Amino acid sequence: MRFLKTVIAGTTTAVALAAGLAAATPAAASDVLTVTSATPVNGTVDYKYTDGHVETSPALWTGSVPTGVRVPVPKDAYTSCLDLTFGVQAALPADQMKDVDVSFEVWSTNGTKVMSDSILGFMDWNPGGGPTQISMTTCDPLPDGTYNLFVTTKNELSTNGLISRYVEGKVTLPFQVTNASFVKCKKGYTSKIVAGKKCPTGWKKIKA
Repeated sequence: MRFLKTVIAGTTTAVALAAGLAAATPAAASDVLTVTSATPVNGTVDYKYTDGHVETSPALWTGSVPTGVRVPVPKDAYTSCLDLTFGVQAALPADQMKDVDVSFEVWSTNGTKVMSDSILGFMDWNPGGGPTQISMTTCDPLPDGTYNLFVTTKNELSTNGLISRYVEGKVTLPFQVTNASFVKCKKGYTSKIVAGKKCPTGWKKIKA
């Protein structure tokens, strides 16, 4: 007889509340990251049994997940954040996705979380059945390089309101960042951002 191994976790109410409070905080001016490459992903979970047997579920969601982005030339000297938005598609009607949570996290190779977003099954899946949008933002510098994108899908099996049992599946993708070249230039009391590596004639390059 096989017994299913599950993960036990506390309630997600506090997480949802924190997410709501964060969403209510005014955001700084942002630029949009340009997607340069993407990878098709099927969101599945693994059913692991005590005898070592593993079964993978059918896809619970699908999506073309960005794995390469380009940081644009800032709109102006006051732009301080970067946004990345893309859609994923539930494989089942929204009312059947209420127990499916998905998280997306970009981490640097030195162990720093750069940006993230998540879908909480009981409230975030598009009720109309169309794509559900993922929106990740960072207000920290995003240097050139390869990062890790961790995608985790969880399917809750049971809960008593405080303790939940779930199974999960994880995918790790390389995430490549490149920055557009620009300089900050000043002429008199006026400064501006210029694409490239040189300021126009009569302008002086200053620290960005």
